Amino acid sequence: MQGLEAIEGMDTLYRTLPPELQHWHRFGRILSLVYETRFDEQQLCTQPVLCMLLTDRQGRYRIRLTLYGVSGTVSFDTANGLFSGLAIEDFSDCGYEADSRFRVSSLEQDLDFTIYCARIRAELLG
Repeated sequence: MQGLEAIEGMDTLYRTLPPELQHWHRFGRILSLVYETRFDEQQLCTQPVLCMLLTDRQGRYRIRLTLYGVSGTVSFDTANGLFSGLAIEDFSDCGYEADSRFRVSSLEQDLDFTIYCARIRAELLG
């Protein structure tokens, strides 16, 4: 999770999560995955949004990730049922356009989960 300070709410995650859980791959259970459109009051338009509720293996901590302005691919192979967590990369230094600043992908090789988005908000739930 280090180096992703541009994600809204990361300061709370850094302060609250124990050091061994401050890695996205530790949150490998997706409890909820919702795709919808929302009105963006800053840009005055609707945009696609992906909301995920993640938890660590023990279920002690839950994080809601909200990805705004999403594009990409989500495909699950339900035959093996494995998901080993996420990788999130910030491409702001690479000269990418603002609508694809972050890439969120799966660490599992048989899942096609690659999402690009403009911004991310992370919330630690009680």
